[in-house]
Amino acid sequence: MLAAIAQVMPQRIVYVSCNPASLARDLAYLEQNGYQAEVAQPVDMFPMTHHVETVVLMTRIKNKIMEPGCQALQFMQSGEQWID
Repeated sequence: MLAAIAQVMPQRIVYVSCNPASLARDLAYLEQNGYQAEVAQPVDMFPMTHHVETVVLMTRIKNKIMEPGCQALQFMQSGEQWID
């Protein structure tokens, strides 16, 4: 799923997570593919429990040189067109 999102290259991504481990993993992947976290907000949707949702706004970095092997860079280099 993240590879498909990176290929489409939206300007902004709003990521909602209930699992801190997968949040950290996925944000690292998105950062390697040209995005940066702008703001993160925990949301306590389940009071009196230890569960907390986290909402993160990610934006595409326009001038970032992408790492070799990143999905977005491979897609751009392939010359393929994304069709909605």
